[in-house]
Amino acid sequence: AVGDVSASLSGSSNATGIVVTFDGPGYNGDLVTIATGEMASGDYLDYAYARNGTPATLDIPPEPGCYELRYVLRGTPSRVLARQSFTVEP
Repeated sequence: AVGDVSASLSGSSNATGIVVTFDGPGYNGDLVTIATGEMASGDYLDYAYARNGTPATLDIPPEPGCYELRYVLRGTPSRVLARQSFTVEP
């Protein structure tokens, strides 16, 4: 069983994508993801493995709308430990 774990993240955009700086437990399967708010914790549009280190660069979604950056603790079920909302403008 996993005890109390926490994570934090923040993102900013640049010419290559969204640069996500994060802190978390860094377990082997943990992910930093971009998802819509309606997506389940294990679903995503783009991802990077947390084990590859911070920062991670993710692709900006092509469609305008509201999205979330997430730090996901992989497991059964997956669990979102941190999230930050952002909007892609047209």
